[in-house]
Amino acid sequence: MSWIPFNRHGGAKQRVVSRQSERELEREVKKLEELDEVSRKLYKDGKRYVEANNGLSKAEHKIVQDLKSSGICETDRQFYLNVESWEKSLDELDKNRQEMNTNIQKTVVEPMKKYSSVFPSVQSAIKKREQSLQDYNKTQAKYNKYQDRDRTGQNIVKLDTVSMYIN
Repeated sequence: MSWIPFNRHGGAKQRVVSRQSERELEREVKKLEELDEVSRKLYKDGKRYVEANNGLSKAEHKIVQDLKSSGICETDRQFYLNVESWEKSLDELDKNRQEMNTNIQKTVVEPMKKYSSVFPSVQSAIKKREQSLQDYNKTQAKYNKYQDRDRTGQNIVKLDTVSMYIN
């Protein structure tokens, strides 16, 4: 360790927040960031699932319509009956898909959207906290600087002004 005789701040730097509480906050912030990422992913996956379900339904109906309009249905009666049966099954399946899509929308997508809207306010609160700590440290440094100076009238007034912000 070197010895610097002109260093005013020879002692350890005072901390406003303990290191342990700072580490705890960092852990919790990290958990919140992970939770934010996972909830956004779940929201997007739910939306994609609903869209994929709708796309599948449209594709199946197009296949049935193409088969019905093909020449095979006109010549082969059994094939035509099978396509008709498939179309009826698709209609029932579509009804179930629509119900499932509605349930997914109500139980996953919409709640995740509302839930994800909380995280920006948490992030802004964390930024405000960091800014407040920086402001406090600046004011504390000014206070210490004015305390080290001579006790003149102007310095005492500045010291009193700065001490109002600290206390």
